[in-house]
Amino acid sequence: MADNYLERKMEEYLAQPAGGRSTPIATLTRLLRRNRSCRGYDSRFIVRADQLRRIIAVNALTPSARNRQALRFRPVLSDEAPKVLPLIRLGGALPQFHLPLPGTEPNAFIVICGTVPEDRDLDIDLGISAQSMLLEATEMGLNGLCIGAFDRQEGVHYVPKIRPDELIIQ
Repeated sequence: MADNYLERKMEEYLAQPAGGRSTPIATLTRLLRRNRSCRGYDSRFIVRADQLRRIIAVNALTPSARNRQALRFRPVLSDEAPKVLPLIRLGGALPQFHLPLPGTEPNAFIVICGTVPEDRDLDIDLGISAQSMLLEATEMGLNGLCIGAFDRQEGVHYVPKIRPDELIIQ
């Protein structure tokens, strides 16, 4: 007989008094706040293979459009990172800054590849995968980069974010 896990969890949830959780529900929110794009890295810290594998492993737990599971991952460690660096562009919205600055280059990468031709479903999977891996890296105390547009003001990177109340259509 199959265990009805979801029904049991829903019953447990409904049995709780309002606001009566003993553990904070904001764990994901705190993790998202710590997950900031990094465009300069401490060259003394060397990312290990087991760390990249742990980050990649979250993809076995994430959804996949039409359950295709079409993404594959290539960990790149410090011995191969110099071959990848010329192929990427950090801070593409600010080409005048030539990021990363010398001595702050990343020494590890995860290259994401598709096993099917690029399409909307693969784009969905890519977004889910990239965000999930960045969150795992953040949970591990590491950092990563998702490239996007940003402005530089007074020497500080400001990543434009929409306010939560602007996300909801009335």
